[in-house]
Amino acid sequence: MNELDFARKYLFEPLGIHEVIWPADPQGNNTGGFDLHLHSIDMAKLGYLLLNDGAWKGQQIISKEWVKKSTQIQVTLADGERYGYLWWSPDENPDLIEARGRGGQRIIFSKKTNIVVVFTGSGLEPGQIGAILAPAIRSDQSLPENPSGYKLLKSQIEAAAKAPESKPVPKLPAVADEISGKTFVFEPNPLGIKSFTLSFGKGAEAKLILIEEDQSEENPIGLDGVYRFSNNSRFGTPEALKGSWISDKEFLLIYNEFANNHLWRISFHFAKGRASVRFVENTGLLNTSFSAKLEK
Repeated sequence: MNELDFARKYLFEPLGIHEVIWPADPQGNNTGGFDLHLHSIDMAKLGYLLLNDGAWKGQQIISKEWVKKSTQIQVTLADGERYGYLWWSPDENPDLIEARGRGGQRIIFSKKTNIVVVFTGSGLEPGQIGAILAPAIRSDQSLPENPSGYKLLKSQIEAAAKAPESKPVPKLPAVADEISGKTFVFEPNPLGIKSFTLSFGKGAEAKLILIEEDQSEENPIGLDGVYRFSNNSRFGTPEALKGSWISDKEFLLIYNEFANNHLWRISFHFAKGRASVRFVENTGLLNTSFSAKLEK
């Protein structure tokens, strides 16, 4: 069995984790170091498992000895960061044990306070939130009801969930009509993107077609400041796109593959049958530029 089958049988199923995405290479081996997709509650289960020395509902899922060894400090880096076997311990707060994902994803647990905290957002530094959470832990007992605080929290959540209002779409520059529906072919590049096509109509949406090495993606783009959603990502998870013309020759696309923690700012600059395309990823994964020429 491969890594995913092994994990399902001996780890995920005993913990009640059923929805998992874990890419594999052409030989069927799952990528052990990255790209494991889990719901937040399932990430918390892994933290809870380690918090309880590898036990879950009275069953020893992983050995207590391994939990102890893997969460012990095995090396201290030059910047003071301390590392075990895939688990970190911040120098400024040695009571915390962390699994760190790219861009701010975290599973954090503390035996001292008996808590598990999970972050799945991107573009933030969890340590800043931790400084707020830590003082809020004041009791080992249930807190008294706080109707006014709960009402405020609920209103903030509802406000955050509302879609932004559409904005008027500015008049499109002449180049938008010139390049609309036409395919531009990339030079060989590390992202494996072969070509792109942008299509503009008279409404508040445009369309992007990306041809990659092993798949084709077609996604709507909001031109009114509001994301348009689709499930056309490489893992079938939701993603959202919006964009605007920031000059007569340059189109800026915000490509939010949020379920995979990628937020790309992609600028397309058009001139004389060519496009210069710059990719900037918010977690620093890749900032690069490629050229593309109009397909004949």
